[in-house]
Amino acid sequence: MTILRVPEQFNTIGEAVEGANPRDTILVRNGKYREAVTVSKDGLRIIADGDHVMLDGSRRLETGVSLNEVSFVEIEGFTIKNFTSAAIQVTGGTGNQFVQNRIGGLHELDGPTSGAETSFGINLQASSRNLVWRNRFQGVCAGVLIAGNSLANRVVENSIFDPG
Repeated sequence: MTILRVPEQFNTIGEAVEGANPRDTILVRNGKYREAVTVSKDGLRIIADGDHVMLDGSRRLETGVSLNEVSFVEIEGFTIKNFTSAAIQVTGGTGNQFVQNRIGGLHELDGPTSGAETSFGINLQASSRNLVWRNRFQGVCAGVLIAGNSLANRVVENSIFDPG
């Protein structure tokens, strides 16, 4: 198990994920990171190391964090905003954790309801035994969407607010 640091060792979160091995921890320092992150390795912990760590899609990137067929990944402490589809998209996999993230400002700009709040905070598709705990959602159509044969997910102590 190794601790990788952004931006000290890697310029982006995505570069740190690519350089990580299963069971590594990625600590992300305060700053605004304009990127979409795809996690394709099991067991990574991606942790905000500060109170002002923002993943920002600039209203042009589709999904903040994508987990595709991975398990036991933890995403904790981030502000995730301005993505056009979802802050976090999980397809397949099991046992992932999303803890104390602040999610908002998600807009689907080119859809039939252009300009409306139509996006998802956390979208779990065919994914089971995940934990969504103590996240704050604001300005999203649905805080958490669970669909597609997703079983035994726990959604606990989250807050969902109107767009404002």
